[in-house]
Amino acid sequence: ERYLRYLSTVRRYSPRTVEIYGDILGRYALFCGIAPEDISGAMTSDDIRDYQVHLLKDEKLSARTVNQHLSVLSGFASFLVREGSLETNPARLVRRPKAEKRLPVFYREKSMEEYFDIVEKALDVIPNECVVYRITGDCPKDLLLAPGWTYDKRKVINYINRRFAL
Repeated sequence: ERYLRYLSTVRRYSPRTVEIYGDILGRYALFCGIAPEDISGAMTSDDIRDYQVHLLKDEKLSARTVNQHLSVLSGFASFLVREGSLETNPARLVRRPKAEKRLPVFYREKSMEEYFDIVEKALDVIPNECVVYRITGDCPKDLLLAPGWTYDKRKVINYINRRFAL
């Protein structure tokens, strides 16, 4: 309870974030079979590692979600260290599961092919005397929302050369 108040008042976390942290700490206490107010006694690397395995194997949570749980436990343990209730942070001894690196949702190889299908149809109807200077462009990464395939300029140029036999 003190930790959640600390997150809310000192760290100024949003009410929703504090609620999520409270839920995760409650789930950890339930897993350890203890009352939430006794959680500091169950903050050992073995307990945290067992909880991690439980989340991955039994609850089948993603590595990202498990990492979120471990981050909450690590933050709580750091708080307990500052308060003098723990000597060290046991969560730091637990290796985090590797989260799968996902491509952005909007990136699809197919979308590049579809784009150049349209370009090819347009090129078929443009008179031969016309010169097309650019069929794709650049944009700063922080401004580009889609399509993601334009990030890989070399791949796009190679695709254009293969497709249009340039």
